Amino acid sequence: MAHFLPVIRADLCRFETFRCKSSECVLRCSVTVMAGIGDPHVAVDEMAVWCHFANGSFRFEQFPGGHFFNYVPTTVTPLVRNRLLTKSKES
Repeated sequence: MAHFLPVIRADLCRFETFRCKSSECVLRCSVTVMAGIGDPHVAVDEMAVWCHFANGSFRFEQFPGGHFFNYVPTTVTPLVRNRLLTKSKES
């Protein structure tokens, strides 16, 4: 847990202080959103909103678990690897 606390604190700080105009918030890249199927804090439609911030392709992936879904290397790692390799080939 001590490993994750600084990351969580930074995320919360960024969340509390971040403000943008919609035209400035479009990312010039592809976006893959990963979420836990049983997340009690963020609904699926809230996660899908990220598609509006991606100038490139958008993918929404769900995994068993809650907000901090169970990281399964055999599932998540290949997904991230494939997305990175696909983007590299497009460039």
